[in-house]
Amino acid sequence: MTGRLAAKAAGRLAVGALACAASACPAFAFTCGARLVTEGLSAYEVLKICGPPAWISAPANPIEQEAWIYDFGPTKFLRRLTFQNDRLVRIEELGRGG
Repeated sequence: MTGRLAAKAAGRLAVGALACAASACPAFAFTCGARLVTEGLSAYEVLKICGPPAWISAPANPIEQEAWIYDFGPTKFLRRLTFQNDRLVRIEELGRGG
């Protein structure tokens, strides 16, 4: 990669990182300990891998999505996991945990 092309790619990456810092960023997988959590897992599988979340939004009816928030501490990002029909359909990276 040439210097000019590398600088252009680094600039795009920095812009993307800033956009993600301002809002939730999609993530397709993350680790809990040594285990990988990916979209498509059941709620039971995620609970078994990561343990209970810090917060759960219970849907008003079974058609709505349920969101779980995991807080792994101040040195890691919060994760919002969205479940629909008991399957993990979206993983988002939020700000730093507490």
